[in-house]
Amino acid sequence: MKAKRIYLGYIFILCLISCKSSDESIPTIGFVDAFEDATIAQARQGFVDALESKGYSESGKTINILYRNAQGDIPTLTQIVNYFISEEVDLLATNTTLSTVTAVQRANDIPIFMMVSPEPKRMNIVNAEDEAPTNLFGVSESLAYIDTSFAMIPKFIKPKGKKIVVGMVYNQSEPQSQDALRVVQKMAEKLDIIVEAMPVNSSADAQLVTQSLLNKNIDAFFANPDNVVFASFETMLKNCNQ
Repeated sequence: MKAKRIYLGYIFILCLISCKSSDESIPTIGFVDAFEDATIAQARQGFVDALESKGYSESGKTINILYRNAQGDIPTLTQIVNYFISEEVDLLATNTTLSTVTAVQRANDIPIFMMVSPEPKRMNIVNAEDEAPTNLFGVSESLAYIDTSFAMIPKFIKPKGKKIVVGMVYNQSEPQSQDALRVVQKMAEKLDIIVEAMPVNSSADAQLVTQSLLNKNIDAFFANPDNVVFASFETMLKNCNQ
């Protein structure tokens, strides 16, 4: 399924025409982050910058943004989305997969703009005709870049007398994470690389699991594209550097 792409300015034209705002003079956005992370924060900043380039900014009083962060807690994430729905925001901006799925499950009429999320099919939010929700917009990620990224490893790492061993973690509860693991394993077979993969269910487990992989004398750590890796990347990087 191709990623849905739509200009932000067009989204807000639709919102102004068809959506009811809590403030009739300017549109209101409910922005929900699934967790706190420096990398994910760049997506939020990019979203705000894109709006400003189209003439929408809080400083210019042309838009109102309500921001909430669930800090990785699912019940809190659900409460945030429900709150935004009760406030009748004109648009839900969802950062990372969990935010997007939660919003889609609860908001049928409010436009949802997703970011740092996989293709709708990988989130299991398509209908029987393989179509994404009609109120879902934004940019979704495919796994197409994984082959290219993984293929770079033997160009930089060439251990003598043994095969390259690559460590990675994957989230058993995220379909796109398991899909990514399968892509990596298939690519590893072609490149004659050994993959040591370990499951991780939350960012709290990241340090212990990463350390376990490092104890297996891996040559490289491959950052799988899932929410646990995003939320724990700094911890993983610190352990790898050490």
